[in-house]
Amino acid sequence: MSLFSLDDISNRKGKDIAFGSIEVMPGQIIGPVNMRSIRKAFDGLEFGKASGAVFPYWTNNHWSTYDLLMYMVAAAGASEVTFQTWGLGKQAVELIDKAIKSGAITSCFAVFDKTLKQRKSNILAQARLIIPNIGFTEVHGKSFTVQSSTHSITAITTSNMTKNRRLEFGVIFTQEDVCNQFADLAKEVCHV
Repeated sequence: MSLFSLDDISNRKGKDIAFGSIEVMPGQIIGPVNMRSIRKAFDGLEFGKASGAVFPYWTNNHWSTYDLLMYMVAAAGASEVTFQTWGLGKQAVELIDKAIKSGAITSCFAVFDKTLKQRKSNILAQARLIIPNIGFTEVHGKSFTVQSSTHSITAITTSNMTKNRRLEFGVIFTQEDVCNQFADLAKEVCHV
């Protein structure tokens, strides 16, 4: 099964791009994302714990990893979130802040590359005020988990938690054991 056609991978900047907002909890708007593009890729797919599916994807230059994270939080409902990333952007921190304040993210664990302290100290300072559990290590891998009472979602991606309009790739797993392994790793690095 293919989620995309070869036409989808072409860079069609300015075409069929409709920016909107994502509603994580009733009345709680998380922020601007390219919902048409994300919905085209994922709507109708089953992300619940029982699905045990694997979904390869590419972004077609239309969304960033933090957009996909917020989409998955919306699909799962109130969730525990973990993520590992080499890079962190202001937009990601702002969306995570809104999701935590709305109750969409009930707990959050972030693992950053230890060089982030020097490269993005101002954004890291903002993140420290929002994300209660932060760990540092040498990390270049990028992933996130979203766990709720009904969903266990793991995404492994080529893109950081930064604004990214490049062609990026990833795989989403809905197996609970995979999600637990990635979440446990993040918690271990955060010393929880």
